[in-house]
Amino acid sequence: MTKRTKKKIVTPPAKSELTDIMKQFAEASSHIKALEAEEELQMLELRKAFEEKSRYLIEQRQTAIEKLEAFGLQNRDELFSEKRSMELMHGVIGFRTGTPKVSKPRATTWNKVIEALSENRSEFLRTKKEVDKDKILANRTNEELMSQLNQLGIQVVQEETFFISLKESDFQPMSLALA
Repeated sequence: MTKRTKKKIVTPPAKSELTDIMKQFAEASSHIKALEAEEELQMLELRKAFEEKSRYLIEQRQTAIEKLEAFGLQNRDELFSEKRSMELMHGVIGFRTGTPKVSKPRATTWNKVIEALSENRSEFLRTKKEVDKDKILANRTNEELMSQLNQLGIQVVQEETFFISLKESDFQPMSLALA
């Protein structure tokens, strides 16, 4: 089951309270930025420490991958022709067959392929019809056209959202000590 949260009903403040409310918003935003900066610094230090500890292991793992792959490639016909994998004590190595995909030579472009197919095998080409939304938006002031499109169920809508823009220079990020 999903939890439902009721939307909090907020009563609009008086105009005389707006300055104090904006100050509260700016101070909270400043504190949040300071906390996020401190968090980022701590995460960076932690990542660096783990990276130093794991560097040798990553190199060791990469060397093992390269050796196992070299073994697999060298013995592909002999060991992996019927069964595509080999079980070892600590894991399985093998070859996976990828999903089929259509490719072309590097020297050829897809436009050349399309030209060749249109001349010889047009059943392998498709045409795509789609609504030209840019054209509709460009003609949104044409009332007659918009009336016709409206009868077809097409509308041009433009939403409006509320915003708050802080003047960043008003409040300096505070250094907060985390306990």
